Amino acid sequence: MTKTALTIDQALQQALAHHQAGQLQDAERIYRQILSADSGNAQSLHLLGVIAHQTGHHQSAIQMISKALAVKPDFPEALSNLGSPLRDLGRLDEAIACYRRALAIWPGFPEARLNLGITLNKRIGKNDGKAFFDEEKKQYKGVRKQYENLPFPARDPDAERYVMNVSIPDILGKVNQYCFGGARDFSKNFRALVAGCGTGDSAIWLAHQLRDTRAEIIAIDISGASLEIAKARAKVRHLTNIQWVNGSLRNWGITPGAQAAQRAATRSARPGMLATVSAPRREPR
Repeated sequence: MTKTALTIDQALQQALAHHQAGQLQDAERIYRQILSADSGNAQSLHLLGVIAHQTGHHQSAIQMISKALAVKPDFPEALSNLGSPLRDLGRLDEAIACYRRALAIWPGFPEARLNLGITLNKRIGKNDGKAFFDEEKKQYKGVRKQYENLPFPARDPDAERYVMNVSIPDILGKVNQYCFGGARDFSKNFRALVAGCGTGDSAIWLAHQLRDTRAEIIAIDISGASLEIAKARAKVRHLTNIQWVNGSLRNWGITPGAQAAQRAATRSARPGMLATVSAPRREPR
C-alpha cells in the first residue's frame, strides 16, 4: 500500500511539473493514468478540471472539479478553482460562494481572496446598469444622471477586504518625482485634490499610502451614488483622512493656496501623468 501511494504521489509531482511548465497534454495524460489506478484521487480530478478551464472548456472544468469536491469537500484550492469557470460563464453568485467557502477553510488563501475581490467588483459592474438600461435612455440625459445610475468604476466595498486597486499614476513616488522633483515630504501639511473621484480608486489608494501622516485627501465628484460607494470602501479600510465633497469644482470654493498648488502641479506634471489633481468630469449644462 505504501509503495502504491508513493508511486501515485511521484506521478502527481511529475504531472504538476509538466502542468506548471505549460505542458498541458503531458500533465493531462499523467493525471488520467493516476485516475485509472485510483478513480477517487481528488487532486488529479481537480487538476484535470483546471486544465479544462485553462483550455476554455468551462463546463467540463466545473464537472471535473465538482467530482474532486465530492471526494474531498474541504479542499480550498479546488473550491477557488471551481469559482473561476463559474465566473467566466457569468455565474457570479455561485463563483462568489465558492471563494467564500474556500476562505472559510483557509482564511489567508491569497488566490481565493484576490478572486473574491475581483468577482465582487465584476458582479457590481454587471448589475450596476440594470436600472439605466431597463428604462428609456432619454430619462437619463446628462453626465450627472449617468453616473448616479452607473457609478464608475464598478466597485463593491466588500471587495476591499480582499483586494487593493492600485492607481499607478497616484503612487507617491511618481507624484513626488513628476510634481515635486523628488523633494516633497508627504508627512508635512500635504493636501491632495482628487477631482472627479468616482467610486474612489485614486482617493482610496492615496489615503492608504498617507494613512500614517497628517496629509488630507479632498475627493470631489458630481455623483452622490459614486461617492457613497467610495465612502463605504474607505470605511472598510478604516481611512479617516479623506474629505468628501459632492458637487462640481465650478460650484465649490477653492482657496488661493489650493489654486496655486493646482497650477504648480499642472506645470510640473509630465504630460499624460495624473498627479495631485485629477481631471474633473464635465458637468452637464
